[in-house]
Formats: sequence, C-alpha cells, structure tokens
Amino acid sequence: MKLFVAITRLYCIGLIVVSCALIAAEQQDKVLADARQAWHQNKDFVTGFNLSKTYYKAAQFDNANELIESLLSRDSLNAEQQAKLLRLQAQIMIKRNDYALQNVLLERVSKIIANLDDNSLKTSLYATLGKLKIKQFQLAQAQEYYLKAIDSAEQQKELNRVYEELGITYAQQGKFAEATEAMLKAVNIHETHNLPVPHSLYNNLGGLALYTKDWDQAIRFLTLAIENIKGDTQNKADSYSNLGNAYLQKKDEVQAIKYYRLSLDIAQKLGKEDLGTLNNLAYLLLGQGKHDSALASFKKIERYYRNHDDKKSLGIAKKNIGETYMRMGENVIAADYFESAYVIYTHNEYIPKLLELYPVMIDNYKTLANFERALHLASEFKVKSDNAINVESNAKIAELQSAFELEKKSKELAESQNEVASLAHKQAVQEKAVLELELAKQAQQRSIYLLASVVIILIVAGIFLVRINKLRANTNHALRQKNDEIERNHQELQDLNQKLVRQSTEDVLTGLKNRRFVDQLLPREQARMLREIKGSAFEASLVIMLDIDHFKHINDSYGHAAGDKVLQVFADVLRENARSTDMQVRWGGEEFLWYCPQTTFSDGEHLCQRVRAQLKELNIDVGEGIISPTCSFGFVSFPAFGNPETDWENSLKVADAALYRAKELGRDRFVGAQVSLNSVSSGSGEFDIEKLIKEKQISFVEWSVNI
Repeated sequence: MKLFVAITRLYCIGLIVVSCALIAAEQQDKVLADARQAWHQNKDFVTGFNLSKTYYKAAQFDNANELIESLLSRDSLNAEQQAKLLRLQAQIMIKRNDYALQNVLLERVSKIIANLDDNSLKTSLYATLGKLKIKQFQLAQAQEYYLKAIDSAEQQKELNRVYEELGITYAQQGKFAEATEAMLKAVNIHETHNLPVPHSLYNNLGGLALYTKDWDQAIRFLTLAIENIKGDTQNKADSYSNLGNAYLQKKDEVQAIKYYRLSLDIAQKLGKEDLGTLNNLAYLLLGQGKHDSALASFKKIERYYRNHDDKKSLGIAKKNIGETYMRMGENVIAADYFESAYVIYTHNEYIPKLLELYPVMIDNYKTLANFERALHLASEFKVKSDNAINVESNAKIAELQSAFELEKKSKELAESQNEVASLAHKQAVQEKAVLELELAKQAQQRSIYLLASVVIILIVAGIFLVRINKLRANTNHALRQKNDEIERNHQELQDLNQKLVRQSTEDVLTGLKNRRFVDQLLPREQARMLREIKGSAFEASLVIMLDIDHFKHINDSYGHAAGDKVLQVFADVLRENARSTDMQVRWGGEEFLWYCPQTTFSDGEHLCQRVRAQLKELNIDVGEGIISPTCSFGFVSFPAFGNPETDWENSLKVADAALYRAKELGRDRFVGAQVSLNSVSSGSGEFDIEKLIKEKQISFVEWSVNI
C-alpha cells in the first residue's frame, strides 16, 4: 500500500512538472513570436535588439548571433548601440563556452569604447568581458577588465557584483589580501544600499579564509552564506561541504562529518553526485588511516573528472591519490601522481592549489632521497608562498577584517544608543506630562478651596499649603530621580563604547594588543621621534619580531585548544619581561611584535635572552602531553633607515628577515639586523630588502646560544 501511494505521488509530481514546463514553453514561444512580428513590422535597432535578447533567453544562440551581426553591419549605429550588441554577443560566448570569435569581438570593443559616453553601459561591458576571460581562466586579463569597470563607474551601487568577481580573480591568482579587500567592498556596497548580501559572496569569503587558514573566519562567513540560501540547492550543498572542511582543519571531525552528510543529503535530493563532498570524506578517511577506502573514492573522482575534461578538479584528485599512496609507503607511485597534478596546476597557474601540493610533494621526494628535485620544489614553494602569503599580505587581510568587524560593532553601538536614547526621551516626556497634569490638578483644587469661607479658607489653606509643598517636593524628587536615571543610561553607553574600543585594539585570546592598536599608536610615536630629532635628543627604538617554533606541529599533534594554551602562556611570558613603555602585539597566528621605545640595539640581545631563558623553564600540560615551546627572534633598530615618518614597513621587513635568518640557523635563537646608513639613502619609498642583504648593506649579528 505504501509503495502504491509513493508511486502515485511521484506520478502526480511528474505531471505537475511536465505541465509547468509546457506552460513555460508556450509562454516563451508567444514572447518569441511577438518579438519576431515586431521585427518584421519595424526593423529598427530597438526591435532588433529586443529580438536578439529574446533569442538569447530562449537559448537560440545561432539566431541571436546572426541578428546581432546583421545589426552591427549598419553604418547608422552609434557607440552605445554597438556596445549593447557586443555585450550580448559576449554573454552568448560565455553561455556556449565558444570563444573562437572573441578576438573579433575585442577588436570591435576597442574601436568604440573611447566614444562611449554612457559610463553605466561601459561598466557593464567591461564587467562582461572580465567574466568572458575568467571563464577561460585568463586571470590577468580578467583582472584588467574588472579594474576598468570600476574606473568607469559613476555609482558604487552598480559595482557590487564587479568587486565580488574581481575578488575571485585575485584569489585564483593567490593574491589573498587583494581578494579579501575586493570582496569586503562588495559586502559594504550591499549593506550601504540596503541590499541583501548574496550567499555567493559570503561563500567566496569563506573559501578565502580556508586558503589563508583562518578557520574561525571561514566558519563565520560560510554560516552566513548558508543562512542566506533558501531551500535545498547545490549552492547550499557546496557551502555545507566547505563548512565541513573548516571544522576538519580544526580537528573537529564530529562537526565535519555532520556538515558533509548534510551536503550529501541535499545532493541526493537533487539527484546529483556530490564529488566535492565525497572527496572531503575520503580525505577524512585518509586522516583516520583507512587508506584503501580513501584510495577507492579518490580514483572514482579521478575517473569522473578525466571523462569530463575538468583539468583543475583532475589535478586535485591526482594530488589526493598521490598523498594516499605516499601514506601507504608507495612513494614512487605517489611521485607520478604528484607530478601529474604539478603539471596541471603549473599550466593553469592555479597558485592556491600549488601551495597545497608543494609540502607533500617535497616530503615524498625526501623519502625517495631525490634531494635535487626536493630542493628545486622547495625554492619554487618559497617564492610562490612569499608572493601569496607574506607579512604585508597577512597584515592587509587582518587590517581589512578588523576594519570590517569594527564597522559592524560601531553600527550596532549607534543603533543601541539611538534606541536607548529614544526610549529614555519618550519615558521622560510621558512622565513630565503626568507631573504637569498633577500640578494643574493641584492648582485647581487650591482655587476651589480659596473660594470657601474666610475661616475655612484659612484653616484649609494652611493644611493645603503644607500638602502642596510636600507634593511639590515629591514631584521635584521624582524629576531628579528621572534625570539621574537618564545620566546613568548615558554613562552605561559611554562605558559600552569604551569597552568596544578596547576590544577592537586587543587580541581576544592573549590579551595583548592587536594591529589596530599599532595603527593608533604609531603616529604618536613617529611625532615624538621627530620632536626629539629636531631637539637633538633623539634615541632610537627597537623592533623585535618573534615566532613560536614548530607551532603547526603543536596544533596538528595536540589540537587547536593546546595551541591556544601555548599562545596564552607565551603572551604571559612576554608581559612579564616587558617594560612599562613597551608595546607587545599579537601580529598574527603564532607571530608577535615587541616594540621597545628608546632602546639600543645592544639591549636586544638581553631582552631576547631573558625571554628565551624563561621559555626553557616552561612545561605546559595540555592534557595529551607536556609542551616546552621555543621561539625565534629577529630585531632591528627603528627607524632602520633614518626616517620615522616613512620607515615602519621597511623596519618590519628587516626585522622579519632577521627572524627568517634565525629560523634558518636552527630556530630557538635570536638574530639582529643592522643597516649601513652610509650606503643606503634614506627616503620615503619601499626598499628591496633582499637586494640590500645581498649587497651587504644589511648585515646580520648572530649570537651563539646553548641549545
């Protein structure tokens, strides 16, 4: 009986779907017939362009192209009319994935674009050309068109989608800071114009956070994406899958499996095979040591992408198969798969995936004792990694996200202040009206009593005046209480504002200052130095960069909770060794900044040694084991090049180079950097630090330490 009911239900649903499809087809045929009739009656540009768009919507691309070419052959068309036709032609190429005639299209665009006065149309044309290039994975050209679209726009409102797609272009080139900035601009445009933020934008921001390994931000953005998707769609399935990835990276397998299953459930409802989530589950099995099951899934995925000629996804599958063979001890087979993935990623300039491939590929070649290939790949990895994820990039991303969070908190505070103030004002007005009414009633009673007899007037007046004075005193007391209450509300709002300001300049986990605090302090510090230079009382300061050694190993071996505890204990050690004038900042992840005003270069050795010695005595119990962390230091005098106004970024780079030298020497040590001001001209520009090191204009002081 249940089977019969199910079959009947499916039959009815099928009839409804077919009926709706037939009705839609009939409506489309009618629209198409009306457009054709209008064209035959009046073959002007407007009716021809409308018929071309109707052909496009009906997927009759050959008819649309034929009519577009016919219209373009007319000498009477102005630049705006030609631009509309060329944009539609580009959209057809995108739909068909047929780019054979795109050079002709681009040549036509170049001839008319200078004469195009409609900036809105120019913006949409450039944006469509950007999409045309990104579909072919020609990222640099796509980026160029999107930037032209932004330059030509007169209103920010029309750039919401442009900034999102520009962010995608940057991300696929490994330019993560630029990608974050572009996508947050897109969010800001939506919110400024009271437009709903599309789920695709939040999903892309979540994907960016995954690339930069900011798992908490990834979870936040992907959750927002899912909340904005109505119904069970492929987009929601993809977002669930990415959310599972974020939790998997946080070592929370329970949550990861939960979201992977949600993704697979949606795909099953849609009648599709969710290969992305299948890949993620296989990777989870790989982490659990279930190599055979993982390998079977990865090879199934590889066959699918090979049959569908999906190069980028095929590269991912080959990398995962290689990693599985590597863990099974089949390193020669693993090397073949890694090389296949390497060729695909390199040919397509797919930088984010290359950055994921390099570490496992290098480790595999080390196991095979092919150190020449491993060294070559390590050199490539450093160059590409430094370009994609460096001090400036991470600083920019953190700054953008901090600004984004602060703006949201400011809006929430403003709304809260307005609501409280409005409520307090309304209550005060109502209570004032009640009190005035009470006073009016009292005055009326007094007038009635005064009309009575003289004796009664005197007696009653005396009693009444006493009562009036008491009531008046009570009324004044109530007003004072109300004023005190309003003052308390105002003070609470001020306290809340100060708390939000403090939160925006402090790192939540360690309690140290964050980058925003540096941005606020730096102008004052630079002004102080300039005054001292003019007064011939200048004393240089010291910039120390610190990085906890092998921190990724701590997270991978003991979990992120253990890593957080190590960060907190490390921050306590820094605080214990700081002077009252020092500034200590969590610079990002396991990296810290220690700024010491009016401190000499020689003091750097003592400060670093003191922290290092205290770390040697630490034994941090994280439940699953005891951790004794070490740290590497790099420091330089500030300003390194003699100009406090413009020298901050350059000094950070020199300190970071010294830190990198300490890492190269074996970690758990400190290295100082000195700049030869006689051979380096001070200025306001950006210095090539690597070049100055090679030319010996920047030298390193390395101290021997007892390891």
